[in-house]
Amino acid sequence: MFLEPKKIRSPFTGESVFPKITTHSTGGKTYEQISYNDPVTGNLIKKGMVSIKDEKTGQVIQDFNTINVNSTRGISYRN
Repeated sequence: MFLEPKKIRSPFTGESVFPKITTHSTGGKTYEQISYNDPVTGNLIKKGMVSIKDEKTGQVIQDFNTINVNSTRGISYRN
C-alpha cells in the first residue's frame, strides 16, 4: 500500500504522529518505506511504501502520487 508522508492523528491517544521514513536498496531499486507509531504507546498505526526508485538514476518508478492515476471508478456498497 502506498501512503503519502504527512502528519496524522493517533487513533489510540489522539496525539499528532509524524511519519518515519526508511530506505533500503534491493535488486537495483530503492524502496522508501513509511511507518506511523503512536508516540505515547508505541503501537504501530500503519505502514506502507512512499516510493520505488531506480537505484542508479534515482528516477521514480512508482510512488503515492502515481499509483492511483488511472483509478477513476468509484465503488459503492449501497443499493
